[in-house]
Amino acid sequence: MPEEATDLVEYFERAYVGSYRRVGNGQSETRIKLQKTSPYFPPSVWNANHKHPTIWTLITKMRHENAAHETKVAQRQLGTIGPPLKNKRKDILKHLCEKYNDGSRDIPNFLNAIANFIRN
Repeated sequence: MPEEATDLVEYFERAYVGSYRRVGNGQSETRIKLQKTSPYFPPSVWNANHKHPTIWTLITKMRHENAAHETKVAQRQLGTIGPPLKNKRKDILKHLCEKYNDGSRDIPNFLNAIANFIRN
């Protein structure tokens, strides 16, 4: 392993796998005791199924996502749904920033509005 990668690997061990730490008072040099530490983010937090999906699961999900995208494109062409709201979201953010700049919103109110906007 390259020397530059040591810090990164140690971080992932501490954060996602768990590591070992030396225990005791340090006076006994002949016997070293190690204790396993829990990771900051155990698998129950970051892996809902505790198993890895297969390539077939990935292919199926990609097909479903592609079909959903093609459906939306067709609906937009037919006029049954509007364009994506990307520009509307930009307008909302711009409006919030303008209200903060002109003094209509104080910083706590502004940050609360941004947090609610991101959440939705």
